[in-house]
Amino acid sequence: MPKYYLRIEAVNLSNFVYDTVKIQPMRGGSYLLLECAGELGGKDFGGIKLVKIMAGASIGLFWFEVPDNNGEISKKAEGVTAEVSKFLNEKTDGHATFVVDIILYTDENNFLNDTETLTAMNRWRQFQQPTLILPEVFANSSNEPCAYDGVRPGVVTNQTSDGCISDSVNFRKTKGCDLRSSIYKRIIGGTEPNARPCLLGGLSSIYKRIIGGTELRDDFTDDLESLSLMPSMGNLNGKMAVFYVDGNKFTKIRGKTCTADKELTAFDDKLQSLNKSFLKSLLKDAKSDPCFKTKDGKIRLEILLWGGDEIELIVPAWKGLEVMSLYYETMKDANFSECSITYGGGVVFCNHKTPIREVRKTVRALADMAKKGVPDDVDKIKGDVHNVCHYLVLESFEVVGKDVNGFVKQYYRSRYDDLVITPATMDNVMKTIKLMKQKKFPRNKIFDIIHALRSGSGATAIKDILERALSGIDAADRTTLKEKIDAVIVDKINRWFWFADLWDYAGNSEVQI
Repeated sequence: MPKYYLRIEAVNLSNFVYDTVKIQPMRGGSYLLLECAGELGGKDFGGIKLVKIMAGASIGLFWFEVPDNNGEISKKAEGVTAEVSKFLNEKTDGHATFVVDIILYTDENNFLNDTETLTAMNRWRQFQQPTLILPEVFANSSNEPCAYDGVRPGVVTNQTSDGCISDSVNFRKTKGCDLRSSIYKRIIGGTEPNARPCLLGGLSSIYKRIIGGTELRDDFTDDLESLSLMPSMGNLNGKMAVFYVDGNKFTKIRGKTCTADKELTAFDDKLQSLNKSFLKSLLKDAKSDPCFKTKDGKIRLEILLWGGDEIELIVPAWKGLEVMSLYYETMKDANFSECSITYGGGVVFCNHKTPIREVRKTVRALADMAKKGVPDDVDKIKGDVHNVCHYLVLESFEVVGKDVNGFVKQYYRSRYDDLVITPATMDNVMKTIKLMKQKKFPRNKIFDIIHALRSGSGATAIKDILERALSGIDAADRTTLKEKIDAVIVDKINRWFWFADLWDYAGNSEVQI
């Protein structure tokens, strides 16, 4: 039977995922696309079943075979394309833009060429479609634009405290709430071995399967305010950490190692397995940590994007460094066909009222900056060196503007590249800050050092400030503490910014020397 490859992609995401500052429709759009790509694998269209090769947050690649019953193979194949497009349109209520294309399989050696051709066909189809899908009928439209996206017409029956919202935003907002109860099951998959049945369903059930235990009423915070409010956290109360990672040179790794569809499936399965391991560990830690839960037991976690190449989530500010460390610990030594699997990431610490749409742009810019040192030759990528992340602590978002790169260079007045974080350096920073707090290292001396860096003072002046700070610490601890600090700084004196910026975000528990 003739075999075809089929590629789908959700395009123009700026008008379906990133077009509002409200977390619910943003979450809903992202979850819908993940569900669409995931549900196509194994789905039957008129007796023709799609077989998944790979499926991410907005892209899916599949294959199918067409039985030659009446000699109308090409027509049947095109019919599958039409049915898949119809399915995707119905799943998103016509508010998202998808491109769907097929290509006839000829030879296994042509796999890379076929997938590149399919991508080009998708792009051409995208150029022929409108960027923004407007409603066909403007019934019940108000005289004002949508209060959330500012573009589509608001609908009088979709009234919120902010005003009328569009059908698109309302649909995503509603679906986001519905899908949230199943998204973790969608990501992690089937039941854990020997898990006992749980009657409450939804998140309670998946927690029971993943983590075990007797508590069945776990839920998640539904807004960024409840996620980040915890008065006992002092000046971190009301602050959040937005964490984003993107795979390093995955396109080149696929091109080098995935010369057949089975190899691409194996690579996709590898990524999904690694990410599932991270999420399981994260949920287990969150369940047992009171600082990760609200007073009514809701877990402080928001997943905005989940794919093989990209992940984006929000946690309380006081958990940002721990979650980042957990992710990179999960990815340590990860590889596929002798190629290291590594990620470039960014994390932004900010107030929960900071416009989330702009924060997402910033955190992606940080990830791009972190990835600059990753070599183009995938054989030279190493997990201990190229799992990298940049951070930014924002007290006021307005000062950043659109040029994140220009802002950090002006703010730090030094090589921001020297502040890239690897798992090893992050572990050292967190442990050293804990120790500095434990041994009463005067924080004001850190600010003095930062002032010296900004004013262009030399290493001698900074060394003098450090000696004065250490002089007030017991002699028994002084040498150990200086060794720990020197191990972090090495020969890059501007790494004192790590201590200044991350002091509040690390070291909230005891540490043994």
